[in-house]
Amino acid sequence: MAQAFGSNLPNVGAFIACFQSPLKDLESQTVLGNGIDCLWEYGNMTTAVAAIAFFAFDCNSTLIHSGLTSTGGFTADVGTGPIDKGGPSVDTMSGALPVEGGNTILPGTGDYASASGTVRLSGALHLNTEPWFNCIWDILITTTETPTCGVTGSASSSSALMTASGPSPNFGVVNFLGQAEDLGSLDAANQLMGTNVTFEQAHPGVVTSQFLGCQKVDMVDLMSKQSVGTGIDCLWAIAGLDFGIAAIAFFGFKDKGSIVNSGLTSIAPFTDGVSNNPVAGPGSPNAAVVSGSFPPAVDGDTFVQTTGMYADWKGTVRLSGAATPGAPFWFNCIWQIYVEKPTISTTTGGGTTPTSTTSAAAAGARYLGTAVATFVGGAIAILWMM
Repeated sequence: MAQAFGSNLPNVGAFIACFQSPLKDLESQTVLGNGIDCLWEYGNMTTAVAAIAFFAFDCNSTLIHSGLTSTGGFTADVGTGPIDKGGPSVDTMSGALPVEGGNTILPGTGDYASASGTVRLSGALHLNTEPWFNCIWDILITTTETPTCGVTGSASSSSALMTASGPSPNFGVVNFLGQAEDLGSLDAANQLMGTNVTFEQAHPGVVTSQFLGCQKVDMVDLMSKQSVGTGIDCLWAIAGLDFGIAAIAFFGFKDKGSIVNSGLTSIAPFTDGVSNNPVAGPGSPNAAVVSGSFPPAVDGDTFVQTTGMYADWKGTVRLSGAATPGAPFWFNCIWQIYVEKPTISTTTGGGTTPTSTTSAAAAGARYLGTAVATFVGGAIAILWMM
């Protein structure tokens, strides 16, 4: 315990449990090993835990991270779709932002025996019955020696969204990151993106109490942190709910087109002093809220409108993020976009042969400075204590 949390966390309390679930690559969904999340109570807070996370890769190397996590409940029926295909509905969100330049990685094994760096958590859980996890871990390794085991390979999380061909269905991941500009209206967002979406089209029957603005922000690849376009998040408060948002999210990819998605979003306050560090790095304010949204079906269709290369695409969007509302608005939101690409026809000997792009998601994980992995699936409670 002392090694894991140090003397600066005197409020670590009773041991809760350790949960084991599959460890997967975020984009390809390739199983990389097992994830184990061990939890302790923290102080007298019901919305905070102290955690030690083990990333046990199949190649006999384990990365270990320790830190505090803020938790909050999803608002009933607001973005509470299945946590995974065939799984129960989400009911809890979790979030933890690291301090820039800090180190939350403990001595591990194999390639991670002497690693250092930070880990950012954006997660969702089902805890009401049997435990299920769907937690995104953004791992920044700062040691100079590159591990050969674990999350290795390409430096992009959004490659599935960049070409009309390729594996389908598939996932791409982007990040709304930084200080936003309020566009003032949905009309302004449509004009910028070349779309004509209406609120009634996106959210039929939803009653709202207040328009909260359309926020334009840089959209980056989660892995490389390179800009891939422009994101716009248009938000309305749902009538009668303190923590329920109706959202229309625009994903505008450079020189390719746009995807417009509708979804309901739950938000919960970050617990003050519990990993609510600067929301978008140095110079930004501390994170104020955790956000989460899961579609009604993982393989459904919540796209409202698509343009350019994406004109015939279908799909859904999962959100797990952190934000600081205000003037200006700040984002650090991770969007996992599930896409079904249309069948592509190829010409053979004067005839046209339809060729489906459907295949298994491309294998291969990633590591280049930042690694991304998920704990996904039903979790098994195991007994473990330090």
